[in-house]
Parts: sequence; C-alpha cells; structure tokens
Amino acid sequence: MTAASDAAGILRAQACGRPRCPCNRAERRGVGLTHCPVHQDNTPSFNVSVRGDTLLYHCHGGGCSQQTVTQALRDAHLLEEATQSSWGDRIDLSFYDYRDERGHRLFQVVRTFPKGFRQRKPVGHDDWINNIDGVRRVLYMLPELLAADPRNTTVFIVEGEKDVDRLRGMGFVATCNPGGAGKWQAEYNEYFRGRSVVIVVDNDDPGRNHAMGVAHHLRGIPRVLRWLELPDLEEHGDVSDWLDDGGDREQLIHLARRAPQPPLIVGNNEGTASLLSTDAVRIVLNGPSGPIDFSFTDMEKVGKRELEAEMSVHLLQPGTVDDAYTTRLNLLSNSGREGIRREIVDVLGLPKDQAAKLLNRAYDQARRLFLGQDRTQRIRDIEAPTRLEYMVGEMLLEERPTILFGPGGSLKTYISMSVMLAISQGQAWLGRLVKRRNCLLIDYETGEKTTGLRFRRLAAAFGMDDIPENIYLWHANGLPLEDLVEPLKRSIDQHEIGFLGIDHCAAAAGSEPETSEAALRFYRALGKLKTPTLAIAHVTGDVASKPELARRPFGSIFWDNGAGLTWFLQKEEQDEGSGEATIGLFQKKWNDTGRLRDFSVRVSFDGDAGPIDVETADLRSSSELMAARGQQWVVHHALNQPMTVEALHEATNIAAGPLRRILNHYHGLFERVNGDGTPTGRNAAIWQRTASSNRSTALSIERVNLNGSVGASEGPPNRSNGTVEPLTLSGSEENGGLNSTSQPGDDLPW
Repeated sequence: MTAASDAAGILRAQACGRPRCPCNRAERRGVGLTHCPVHQDNTPSFNVSVRGDTLLYHCHGGGCSQQTVTQALRDAHLLEEATQSSWGDRIDLSFYDYRDERGHRLFQVVRTFPKGFRQRKPVGHDDWINNIDGVRRVLYMLPELLAADPRNTTVFIVEGEKDVDRLRGMGFVATCNPGGAGKWQAEYNEYFRGRSVVIVVDNDDPGRNHAMGVAHHLRGIPRVLRWLELPDLEEHGDVSDWLDDGGDREQLIHLARRAPQPPLIVGNNEGTASLLSTDAVRIVLNGPSGPIDFSFTDMEKVGKRELEAEMSVHLLQPGTVDDAYTTRLNLLSNSGREGIRREIVDVLGLPKDQAAKLLNRAYDQARRLFLGQDRTQRIRDIEAPTRLEYMVGEMLLEERPTILFGPGGSLKTYISMSVMLAISQGQAWLGRLVKRRNCLLIDYETGEKTTGLRFRRLAAAFGMDDIPENIYLWHANGLPLEDLVEPLKRSIDQHEIGFLGIDHCAAAAGSEPETSEAALRFYRALGKLKTPTLAIAHVTGDVASKPELARRPFGSIFWDNGAGLTWFLQKEEQDEGSGEATIGLFQKKWNDTGRLRDFSVRVSFDGDAGPIDVETADLRSSSELMAARGQQWVVHHALNQPMTVEALHEATNIAAGPLRRILNHYHGLFERVNGDGTPTGRNAAIWQRTASSNRSTALSIERVNLNGSVGASEGPPNRSNGTVEPLTLSGSEENGGLNSTSQPGDDLPW
C-alpha cells in the first residue's frame, strides 16, 4: 500500500455523500478536508495529505489527538499497523521566496502541515532566522509583475502564494501581499498604475474584507479594476479550489472579462454606504439597538422627480425579528416615504422618531451614491463583436429589439410564431440562418389554448411531431411588462431562455402607446431582461388604410429610438374563401444595418385544423404590396418597358404631376431615354428603369421554406449569400488575452 492509496481509502470511507460538501472534492482530489473518524463534524475538519511517500493527517476541529485518530483509522481498517506517518511535528510543505525589484531574495514564507505559515529571513548562505524583523515587505512575484507589459497583460491579485503559483502555472500574471488577509500596504499601489487588474475574492468574510481593502487602496490607480467572485465556490474556497473543481483557463478568462467593478464603500461612525453595482446600493446604519441594513436594488431615474428602487430593510442585530421589509418606492416622493415609515414601524418595531431619521439618511445616501457614481468607460475597453449579430439573418437583431407592426389581420402573430419555431430548433427561417435558443412568448392577447393550437399547426407544417419542448408561454394577464421584470428574470434564468416574443406592445407598455413615456417604460423593461426580443404592434387609423404612410409602430419617436429594427407588415387583399395570404415586410427603421431588402411571405392555411405553412413569396409580383412599399415602386413595377408619362398614368392611375415628381426624384430607379432606349437629356419624354435598379430587383436565389421546400424570392437574405458568418476571435482572444504574450496593439482582454 502507498501513502496515496491510503489517503484515497480514508477520504472515500469518510465522505458523507451530501451535495456540495467539501469532502466530495477531497475524495476526487485524493487529498483535502473530510469528516473526522473520531468526533462528529458536519463541516469537514479532518485534513488528509500526502508528501512524497508519507501520509499526513490531522484533526483541526475537535481537538482529537493524533493517537486517538490513528487508532480510529486502524479500527476501521483504513490504516495498516506498520504505516509510518509523521504526525508529531509540523511538516514543511512549500517554500515561497519574496524578492525585490532586482530579484534579490528578501525573505521566505513556509507553508506547513498541519496548515500553518511561518516567515523567515536568510542569514548567510544556508541558515535562516524565523522572523522578518527589519526586512522590507514586498509583493510576491514582484520582479515578474514589473516585467509584464502594463498595456497587454492583466494582473490577478489573490490572497495567498499557493493561488499565485497556480495561476502563474497557467500563464497568467498574479501576485499577493505577504501575511495574508488584511496586510496590504499603500506602497504596493503604484505597481498597478495604468494596468488592468482583477481582484479574485476568497469565499469567506475575511477574504471579502481583504479584497475590499485592496480595492479601496487601488481605486483610481489601475486603468481597469475588476472584482471577481468565482461561481459555485464552497465556503472558504479560493481560486485553487475552483480550478480543482473543474474550472479552467478559458472559463477564468470569460469570467474576468465580465467581472464588475469593486463595490464602493464610504462610511463614518454612523454607518457605511456601498455601491454594489451601477443600479444597487447597500446602506448599513447604526440603529437604536444595532445595525440596520437598507438595500436598494434595480435603481433607475425615470423622471425629474422619480428615482425608483426596490428597497429591503433588515435588522442585523442578534435577538431581533428576522422579518425583512421589502417594497418598491420613489425615493423622491415625500408622501410615499411617509407611508413606508409607518409600515416599517409596524413590521420591524422601530421607534417612530428613529425610523424617520434612519430612513431619511438611507434615502439621501442611496440617492447621492447612485447619482454620483462615475460612469466613465474607456470605449476601447468594452468587449464588442466585430460585426452585427443577428438572431435571424438580416431580419432580427440579437442586441436590440425588433418590432413587427401593421394593421390587424396582417398575420403578424403567425409570422412571429414561425420565427420562434425556427429559433427553438436552430433551423433556417425562409433561408435565413438563425441562432438556436430556448424561447418564451409573453402573451397579452391570444390565450393559452389558441396559442397552443397555432403553434401546433405551424409545427406540423415545419415537419415536427409536436411543439418543441423548449418553447414556453407566459400569460401576462394584462400586467405591464415593467411590473413583470423580476419574475420574468427568474423564469429566464430557470429555463435558460435566449429569445422573447411579445404579443403585443401596446398592452405590454401599460399605458396609451402613443406617448413617449409608454415607449420608454417598455424599452427600460426589455433592457433589464437582457434577452433578444421580437415584439408585435397593432396599428390602426391612417396607417392601416394608407400603408405608404407607415413610419413607426406608434406616434412617439421613442418607439423608433428604442428598437434596432422595425418592419411594417401589409397583407395583400385575399379572394373570399382563399386559404392563402401574401404579406409584405417593409423595413422602416434601421441604424447599423443599413437599408435591408424588403421581402414577402405566403401563409397557407389547410382548413381550420391542418398545418399552417409559411413560405417565401415574390414581392415584385404584387402591385398592391409594391404600393405599400411606396408609389415609386408602383411606378417601377409598371415601367417594364420604356414609356411616356401619359402611358404610365394609364398603367398606374397616378396623376401626371405626381408621376413626374416621382420620376425626377428617384434618380437611382428611373432615367430618361431616346426612342431607341439610349440615355438622353432632360427634355426627353420617354422613361425607363435604370439598369442598376433592374439588377437589384431581379436578384433571385433559392430559399429553404419553413417546411423545407424550395422557392424563389426577390433577393438574398443577407450580404453573405444566405449565411451569417460566425464571429472570429482577435489574436489576443484566441490565445486567451490575459497572458504576457499578447501582440502589440492588443488591449484589455474583456
């Protein structure tokens, strides 16, 4: 038997099997903390380790002697009688040299078993004195830190030397201060000026307090300062534990790039105020019988006299009620604050006069901290894609919402449902490449049974046996979207939702949709959900009867401003009893995309229970839909050969005056010609289409319909021949971006 096999046997036998217990990690690693064989410990306190051929074990939690522990292991047949274990004295396990800027060794930290540390300074060549009195304290791996390029590397600050060595072995630049938590010195700060720094937080109170102290020292000195709390970390865990549990280099880079800034703390003898994130503040004030926690989250300035936040008040002192008071309030409303004061007095039992003073102080500090935070960002430091990202190629953006708007009966709901079906399976929609995501439909109009029937019929045309299991329904019951943000966030997280459909905007806005306030509230709610969205808007009045007037979903320009793309839908007049409808989709708002190609779809109904098929159609073949696109396209459609204005009037029924204005205005579409078709001057009376406009409207490619059939359409789905190219990483991203081998010109890794 070897020491390693003995250790594995002990750890296997002592493991409790409870999820997330540290003993499970120790069993996997073959060393670490497990449960003591002598005393009952719910939290593992028995450390098992191996050094060379020596088995090391020690109880840290129950005061069990080595003799008692050894006998218990032997009684359980986990330790042979002849096994030699060094448990009487501390064993030196690791040695960490601290060196100055020139590489000269100043002192050494020794890690021992059972776990402990001692510091010593060299005397002569081979002797040591077990203290570092009179020795300058420097950062661990200081020469390596100074040698790293400040512009092209990121420095990880951790709590201990073991973690530094672990990260350096993965190619990162890392350091720590001597002495562990709470021993950071101000003289270290200048080493980080102009650098990119990530503070990695150990998962316990001393670790967080130490990290907070480091962040306080460094604030304003590094070029970028980030605060990284590793996910799924056990209590007292550190980055080495996280790596032992399966974390890797790429995951650490990913987390570091997205880590927030450190919490901001200001305080005095009356309490502390912490800026936890850009929209969250925590205030801790000294109350009449102990500290009181005021937490403000989801803060937003929505008007001149409106600063809204979710507030939670909790008594921290022992022996008091455990209840927390939670409400959403406007911090700038005196009447609202008075009502909350009365409720807090009743719920938490605070004296009236004290409650008013504490609340007013908390409100004031939260307001000042939230509004006064520095929101400056270096644009170059922001992680951004190298090209536009589409959910559906050149039709629906990933970053910003897309809105389909049109009159009632234009089949917007069916089209949006067919898009959701394609996204749920990652299958092309009318030849346009889509990204696969779990989908959630937020319904204000249709109802559960009708929604299920429509999806089932569309899925049948898609060749599916049933509705995919990753499409979900949220029936809003008339509640505005802004009131549903928190439960929707939980649902999005629980079901890993990556795409939202909203039917429809007016109800989701919660007020008269024509106003700017309705648009702002709708888009603010979507911004908090942070999920790609396709929303439907129903329009009436002049827009419904005169589609050429359509500009935006509703009257306020803010409906345009908040969307990434908007498409106006117009249905061609159907013959009575027809099971087919052709709908044109006309792009009305764009910024980053440039002008995308209008297109059309055909929706075919097989009775009242059969499949509903959505396929491509030819927009150019419908004069009615071309009219919805604009009168210039009606003229273009009719001008299939050189014609005079009089002939065009006969073909289009557009008066001669408006016809001349259209022909003279759209130089890219129309040109004057001689009788033989050659271009001529301004006085010629014959007009024809320009060659370039003929080419652009005659483009035709084969597209895969929703049901898998092939049809022709009026143009390619995007500028990359029907595909959306995947993002390619820059050189710094391909090699991780956080090491010292980045190429000149690479900047921050996040």
